[in-house]
Amino acid sequence: MRKNPLACLVLLLASSCATRPASVSVSDGGASVEPSLDDCHEDPCVRSYGRLLGDRPPVVRGADVDITNFGGACRVQVAWRVGGERGVRFQATPPSQVGVVFPLPDGLAKMRYCWGVRTMGDHSSPPVAGLLLDPNPSLPRLARGDAFIPLRGEATLDGDLYASAHVEQTAPTHGAPLSVSIGIKPTRSKGASFSGLRAGDGFVWGSHPATVVRIVVSTNVIAGSIEDGWVEVSLS
Repeated sequence: MRKNPLACLVLLLASSCATRPASVSVSDGGASVEPSLDDCHEDPCVRSYGRLLGDRPPVVRGADVDITNFGGACRVQVAWRVGGERGVRFQATPPSQVGVVFPLPDGLAKMRYCWGVRTMGDHSSPPVAGLLLDPNPSLPRLARGDAFIPLRGEATLDGDLYASAHVEQTAPTHGAPLSVSIGIKPTRSKGASFSGLRAGDGFVWGSHPATVVRIVVSTNVIAGSIEDGWVEVSLS
């Protein structure tokens, strides 16, 4: 029976990234899909072959991680429940360029590669993306139950209440505290905007009281706009 590799997610550990991983069940009639030479040098990493319609996204570091549009402007969506015991469904679309870091509930991740179908002679390999986990230990992780708003991208609560954020300062900041502007745009009502928000300041995300926990810049910007990173948000 032929197996479809499109629904596979593989966690590659240190002992397996350099060689053909014994734990990878990506078979197609007995012929495994081989990793390329630059496939998951570093570890731990996750390879995603996408998912079939109706399948649930794989869970990575406490979040549903859905990768689509392989080979194009690869799109990443992450989702989990935030904000206390009952919680609300949180979803974010962080930037998915190779090398950009984004947070998950139990760690950090960055896109290592995202390829469409590749043909080598008579052999075609399926679309695949690789996420490197915990790529930068110097960056802070999210506190338990917190959400985030990417500086490029958007986030939602319960499928609505679209939030975006941008840093109001430009580099170099000479060590001065950063502030952000946050915009909230529901689909069925008038939106709201908040400016001058620093760590510890509050705003309202729809009907949810929220607090800026911290502003994280994930790349070193020498001059110009600060666009890589996120705003960590706690919900009451």
